[in-house]
Amino acid sequence: MSHALAPLALLVLALHSAQVKCQTYFGHVVESTLCKENETIMFACNIKRKKVAVCAASRGENPFGALQYRFGSSSQSLDLTFPSNDVSAKAIASGGRRGNMGRGTMQFLRMKNADVTYTVYHDAFSSSYGREDGTEGGGILIEREGMLLENKHCDADEVIYAGMLQDERFFGPAIPIDKTPVATFESFGY
Repeated sequence: MSHALAPLALLVLALHSAQVKCQTYFGHVVESTLCKENETIMFACNIKRKKVAVCAASRGENPFGALQYRFGSSSQSLDLTFPSNDVSAKAIASGGRRGNMGRGTMQFLRMKNADVTYTVYHDAFSSSYGREDGTEGGGILIEREGMLLENKHCDADEVIYAGMLQDERFFGPAIPIDKTPVATFESFGY
């Protein structure tokens, strides 16, 4: 290799190494969520002046073996993070997909923290089959012992990262499929 190309090669290696360490979404580097280096964004959005994220880390052969829920204004200022230790995703989470007679779909991920359940969700809905008046949204449902305490909606004008919930290695292989009705989405069947 010529001496003139050596600095370029080092720069390319440095940039590639930096991308490998960043949070990813479908293999692409994403910034400004609450996920950390080497984590996969399972769900993330902004809610008013706060952010919510569920971040996955690999555990053995499972790319989604550990999950962590985070809520706060920044990764340095978190209001809630759980679990605090390395717990198997199967032990604290469940989720699935639902449909509404061809008019809508939703994906959700439930995570239990003591007696409170945090369900992040993403939905797409149309008022009638085949119409183009669809809406898309997401948020967090907060429940205690099956009673809905709060439904925090993702900011409508911001990106909602939820596509990794569609990964075929997630619902079923990584976490249990949940057939329990989802609060406020009772018309969506399994």
